[in-house]
Amino acid sequence: TVLSPAPQLKAKYPHIKVLWSFGGWTWSGGFTDAVKNPAAFAKSCHDLVEDPRWADVFDGIDLDWEYPNACGLSCDSSGPAALKNMVQAMRAQFGTDLVTAAITADASSGGKLDAADYAGAAQYFDWYNVMTYDFFA
Repeated sequence: TVLSPAPQLKAKYPHIKVLWSFGGWTWSGGFTDAVKNPAAFAKSCHDLVEDPRWADVFDGIDLDWEYPNACGLSCDSSGPAALKNMVQAMRAQFGTDLVTAAITADASSGGKLDAADYAGAAQYFDWYNVMTYDFFA
């Protein structure tokens, strides 16, 4: 199966944390519709991560939305509060499991970090992973 390395890794190294990652450059376009109902989106993500077929493999979720209320491969206009609303719903579903995000490194004035409420969302994330490969001169 596609997930076969994850159970093997977890069995061999039970102390490692394995997260199911949603989104990415190619698949972020779906977030715009998904965040229209944050609670339903969070429940569907939780149900997938906790599916009995891979019970006890995943320790949480990583959200790689490129980019909330900004443009990446596709453009999102869900508004500055959409990120916070989404992760608040994720935290409610995932409880003490890990909830992380890959976020832009674009901190320019008026850039992608200014487009969404990353500060407000931070209280619901365990941490942010900054996409440092996005740094440019």
